[in-house]
Amino acid sequence: MRIVILTIGTFGDVQPYTALGVGLQEAGYKVCLATHEPFRDFITRNGLDFAPIAGDPLSWAEGNEMRSLLNSSITNYFKIVGRTRPRSMVLRSTKAYLEQHYDGNIFDILCSSLNAFGMTYGAYLDNSRLENIGFFKMVSTCEQRCEGCHYCQELASKLVRLGVVTREKLEDLGQKGLADRLEAERRLPWPTTAE
Repeated sequence: MRIVILTIGTFGDVQPYTALGVGLQEAGYKVCLATHEPFRDFITRNGLDFAPIAGDPLSWAEGNEMRSLLNSSITNYFKIVGRTRPRSMVLRSTKAYLEQHYDGNIFDILCSSLNAFGMTYGAYLDNSRLENIGFFKMVSTCEQRCEGCHYCQELASKLVRLGVVTREKLEDLGQKGLADRLEAERRLPWPTTAE
């Protein structure tokens, strides 16, 4: 049976469907991913057929400065925040996106199940630690063969802390007043995130 998956957008939209396609193909299906031309190599490297669709996901970006901003660091690997998220998260994530820099818990600026995981379990991962160990360079060559690699799993076991309350989490839950009070008392983040 042949399956065609259609997706539009950035790498954050294409990558999950590529992983899904790889899984379907391993289950015996023939999979073709239809999306934008800039993702052809990534898709075919993962063993899927590619079908081009019209449009360039970066065509709205005017000039090299904006294009390079969109093609760098964290914004290439994670989809950052959706419009339906709390205002505090949208503003924080947009600022990180535009500055291409974020000091703090990466779970506080990400969209999708990663943010839900962060909120549910108080997950904390200092974004600067990912940059310092070359994570973004490593995942840019990832072939989505997780069952044999274990890179992300081992990294998470070393770097992710659970049960951490941050100002950002409280703000996203509508508890800015509590965040202000705890921060004034020097009780955030709790427990401390220092090594």
